[in-house]
Amino acid sequence: MAVFHEKEFWRHHATVFAVAFLILTLSRAIGAFDDLASIRTLALQSTIMIAVALPLQTAGALLGTRYCGGRCTTRTASLIGCILAAIPSTALAMILIWISGLMSLEGGAEATRADFIAWMRSTYPAAVILHASLGSMLWMVLSYPWWDEKIETAAAGIPRIPTPAPEGARDEMRRHADAWSPPEFLRRLSPENSGTLWALSSERHYVRVRTDTGSELLLMRLSDAMDQCRHLDGVQLHRSHWINRPGLDRVVRRSGKLEVVLANGESLPVSRSHQADVLAFVQGDVSHE
Repeated sequence: MAVFHEKEFWRHHATVFAVAFLILTLSRAIGAFDDLASIRTLALQSTIMIAVALPLQTAGALLGTRYCGGRCTTRTASLIGCILAAIPSTALAMILIWISGLMSLEGGAEATRADFIAWMRSTYPAAVILHASLGSMLWMVLSYPWWDEKIETAAAGIPRIPTPAPEGARDEMRRHADAWSPPEFLRRLSPENSGTLWALSSERHYVRVRTDTGSELLLMRLSDAMDQCRHLDGVQLHRSHWINRPGLDRVVRRSGKLEVVLANGESLPVSRSHQADVLAFVQGDVSHE
């Protein structure tokens, strides 16, 4: 994913790592603040656990939304993925702690393989519960809001609309627009709402279809509706919104956030990941309010 090349990605996850490290280390160090050696060991153990858990739980959330997104909400699917990821991440973290010599034994004795196996048998179930509960809670609080757009878009299978063609190509598209049949879903609208398509918005399992005569909810996926609109001169604004050029009035920036105003005065948000496409669509014509 191109997101791994974004500076914001690394800044965000470094912050998540630091916050999770402090929470985990301080919570495990209660009652041992006078023992610097124990604090050091706990800190190193926390570093290993978070370094393993953060990428695996992120991957688990992404896989959860990919395979469970159609059966439950994105948030629930992400949480399921995080919880399941705790099973391998706990085992891997414990193995790395043992290999690193950070497995604690009374009297400071060196841990043998038999000690490690006994430690795994006695500690692993409780450690999995800790990772599945505390680890998943931390991921959902600290990372889910950042990943929300990306994992939901991937889970829903929403196609990314390509960057709009140059003006000449768009003029050619508009000249030949009448040659295309209208999207199939428009035939399902009530007669009073049938008209020129303005915009599409996802509302849970429904799509709100806005036309120049009204709006109506249809039971379908936004990805399917957008797929039927590929021949139209439109652009995706957000994981939940798409607009057709006839419905566009203007693009404004309010409190630093980009919004598209429809011809009826209604505003739709533009997500950061789609700003470049929208600005190209309107050729950078943005007003400030």
